[in-house]
Amino acid sequence: MISHCLVHIYVLPKTVKNSKPKTINTKINALVKFNDFLIESNVQKEMVLTKKNYVKIQQQYASLAKVEYKDLEKFRQMILDSGNKRNYALITLLAYAGLRISEALNLKMEDFNITSREILVTNGKSSKSRTVFMNDKVKAALQSWLKEREKEGIKKDYVFVSNRNKRWIEQRLISSFKNTLIS
Repeated sequence: MISHCLVHIYVLPKTVKNSKPKTINTKINALVKFNDFLIESNVQKEMVLTKKNYVKIQQQYASLAKVEYKDLEKFRQMILDSGNKRNYALITLLAYAGLRISEALNLKMEDFNITSREILVTNGKSSKSRTVFMNDKVKAALQSWLKEREKEGIKKDYVFVSNRNKRWIEQRLISSFKNTLIS
């Protein structure tokens, strides 16, 4: 029989000693399963260990890189020098309005107001909506892109369209930015 005292005074400290969190959780999981077996076999009546005893582990799926202001401005300048106003407006929007790539690419013409400096993000993370305010850099870059769109006769709903007048996809955006960095 597994008792609370046995687990919390003897088993857990020995399990935790010099072990990584995943290892600890694996050992606790084995004890939980054994506890389940004892209850099913009518040897024991109560659960002594539960998932509450697991060690919380924060998973880091991607390397978090810090971009310095000067590097961001250098990259924006490279894009501006290339003459691509769409890419310049997009990178400025991502950097200074805090939109995710998918949110920016899903922006439609009715989702923002240059005069009030508001951007309505309708399909944000977890399908939540929010209003984002644009600073002078975002406003100027978007105005420049909108004039270019008008001059080129682009009539699509999406703000950022591909060279083929279709909604721009993330893979193309990333490869376009990589090409700017390489050249």
